[in-house]
Amino acid sequence: PVLDYLEDIERVLVDPGEDEEADVSKHFKLVFRFAQNPFFENEELTKDYNLVLANPYCGEVEVKAITCSTIRWKTGKDVTVERVGKKVKGGGAKKAKAKKSGKEEARPSFFRDFFRTLSHDVELTDDAREMAMDLANGDDEDEEDIDDEAMLAYLMDNDYEIGTALRDNIIPFAVRWYTGEASPEEDDEDDDDEEEEEEEEE
Repeated sequence: PVLDYLEDIERVLVDPGEDEEADVSKHFKLVFRFAQNPFFENEELTKDYNLVLANPYCGEVEVKAITCSTIRWKTGKDVTVERVGKKVKGGGAKKAKAKKSGKEEARPSFFRDFFRTLSHDVELTDDAREMAMDLANGDDEDEEDIDDEAMLAYLMDNDYEIGTALRDNIIPFAVRWYTGEASPEEDDEDDDDEEEEEEEEE
């Protein structure tokens, strides 16, 4: 329901200033603009990708840091956490009271995963570590070889891929995606397969 209030996403090229290693063409920011909503006070949420040119000969870049806005959640409206109370016997009133007095725990959320600041100065949270391990397991990495630096690298690389997809493929062609013109052609093939199956059944 929170994303129902999203009005616009903009890509912005950022001037890296005096950082001579930074590549101006690839250093960028994503700006998410929201209508007034009952969940948080921010009108904009930004995500700044701080990159350096790792190899000037092939254009390879390295993610230095990813800095996100701090979301100012309204009281009781933070969708990234949930209150977990002790298990109690009894009716709904007792359970509701236990939940209200319970502790907050992280829960899966787009806003927790996407608007997460990543840098060598920020300690990884437990859910970030879990996400990094899932990414590493997909690459068949040995868990014993994965330290905090490796986890951070996995998270940054994954985040950068998502960010560049939004920057290069989604935002410039937003209308095409909305009208369905940019949708993968597999959808048409799936429809054809369904029609063939219906004909065979008849």
